[in-house]
Amino acid sequence: MRWKNYHYKVTDEGVVIEEYAPENPQEESVITIPSHIDGLPVTEIGAEAFTENGAFLSEIEVPSTVRRIGEGAFKLCMSLSRLILHDGLEEIGEDALYLTPLGEVALPSTVRRIGAPWELSVIVFSVSEQHPYFYTDGVCLYQNHGGEKELLVACQQTCPAEYRVADGTTAIGEGAFAGSNTLERIVLPDTLRVIGENAFSHCIRLREIHLPTAVESIGRGALSDTFGWSETLVGLEQITVDGRNEHFMTDGNALYEIGEDKTRYIVKYFGLGLSWEIPEDVSRILPEAFRRAGFRRCRIPKSVKDVGRDAFRECARLEELELAESGARLYVPREPVYRKDEITALLFSTERESRDRQDLGALPEKWKDFAAYHPKTERPPGRSLEGYVYDYRGYDALFPTYRSLRERCGMACCRLMNPVLLEEDTSHAYRAFLEQNLTDILHDISRTQDMGRLAALAELGLFTVANIEECLDVFAQTGRTKCTGFLLNYKREHLGESDFDFSL
Repeated sequence: MRWKNYHYKVTDEGVVIEEYAPENPQEESVITIPSHIDGLPVTEIGAEAFTENGAFLSEIEVPSTVRRIGEGAFKLCMSLSRLILHDGLEEIGEDALYLTPLGEVALPSTVRRIGAPWELSVIVFSVSEQHPYFYTDGVCLYQNHGGEKELLVACQQTCPAEYRVADGTTAIGEGAFAGSNTLERIVLPDTLRVIGENAFSHCIRLREIHLPTAVESIGRGALSDTFGWSETLVGLEQITVDGRNEHFMTDGNALYEIGEDKTRYIVKYFGLGLSWEIPEDVSRILPEAFRRAGFRRCRIPKSVKDVGRDAFRECARLEELELAESGARLYVPREPVYRKDEITALLFSTERESRDRQDLGALPEKWKDFAAYHPKTERPPGRSLEGYVYDYRGYDALFPTYRSLRERCGMACCRLMNPVLLEEDTSHAYRAFLEQNLTDILHDISRTQDMGRLAALAELGLFTVANIEECLDVFAQTGRTKCTGFLLNYKREHLGESDFDFSL
C-alpha cells in the first residue's frame, strides 16, 4: 500500500513503513516520518526502508510511535547528519545506520536493544543518566543486563591512548574496540569474565594487555587479530595473566587456555624466537593462534590433536614444520609467500572437517588457478588422515602446482626423507624429478650455497659413479669450493677414492 512518499503494510501492532519512495528523491532533504497513516500508528521502520532513496536526506525525525527501527533501515543514507529519535523507541536493528555520516545520536530512555553495536563505533552517543539500560562515559557505550554490565562499543572519535574499563564490567562485547587506531593501553577490571569475538581486532597500537583473575572466555580473534594490513604490524607483543586465573595462563611466549581435561590450548603466540617447540601438554591450537608469527621453524608435539582454522595464517617466514607424531620435518616453500597458507591449512582441524571438504567459492582469487589440484578435492573416498594430524597426501597433491625449481626440489627432498603415507608411485615421481633436473638444481645450489639442500640430495643417493664428475664440474665452473669439497668427500666415502688434482 502507498501513502504519499511511503510504501507500507499493516500488522496487528500497527503500520510498518517498507519503503521511502518519493517521485524525486532529490526534492527534499529534511523529513519527519508520519506518526500515523490512515488512523493507525506507525510502529516500525522496515528493513532497508530508506536505503534505495535516502541518499539525499540530511535530517530524519522518527516519531514517538515507532518502537522498532529495522535492520539496515537507514543504510546508505550518505547525507544523513542528524537523526532525531524519541522516547517510545525500543530497538535499533543491525546495520540500521550503516554507511551514514552520523556523528552524534541521542539515545531515547526506552531503547532496550541495539543490534550489532560494534558497527556504530564512529558515533558519539548521548545517554540520559536515568536511562535504565544504557550509559556512556563519553568513550564507551555500556548496557546493563539484569545486573550484568557489558561494554558494547568504543567511540573511535573519543577513544584515548589509555582507557580504563568501568568497574563492575563483566563483558566486553563483540568488536567493541575493533579498528581503534588510538588505543595503546587498556586496563581491565577484576570483574571482567568475557571478552567477545574480535573485541580488539585491528587495534594496531595496542601492544600489551593484562587479563585479570575472573576472565573465563575469550572470543575468536579478540587478541589474535590486533594488527593492521601491513605485514610489519604483528599485533600484541606481550600478554600477562593474573596468577589466580583458573582458565588462562602464559609462559612469556604464548597465551594458553586451560581445558577441562587440564591440557592447554594455544590462544595467541607472541614469542620472538626464530624457532619454537610447542609444550608437550598442549592438545589444541586455536584459530589464528600463530597468525603472523615470526618464527622459521615450529615443532608440533604428539599431544596436539586439533589445529584451528588459519592457525598459521600469514606466517611469511615459516620454513619448516616438525611433526612429532611421525618424526617428519615438512618443508614449507618460501615462494610465493601467500601459498604458505595452503601448506599449513593441511593440519587437521575439527572445525574444517565438520564442513564441506572444499568450498572453491571461498578461495581467494590468487588461489583459483590451483583449485584443480587442491588436495581436499583430490583425495579418493575413504582416504582419511589415518590418525595423523597432518594431511601428507594433500602435501603431495600440491607438488605439481609449484613452478619454482627450488621449491619443488625442497618438497621432493622433504617427502623422500619423510615418507609418511607416501605412495610408491608418488615416491618414484619425486625421485624422477630430482634425477631429471639434477644439473639445474646444482646450478641453483651454486648460486645460493644451500649446503643443506646439497646434503639432502647426497643422503637420497642422487650422486652416483655415473654422474659425480658432471656434478663436480658444475661447482668447479662457478668456483664454489665449499660445494666442491663436499662432493669430493662424498665421492671418497661413498663412490671410491677421489682423483681430483688439487694443484689446479
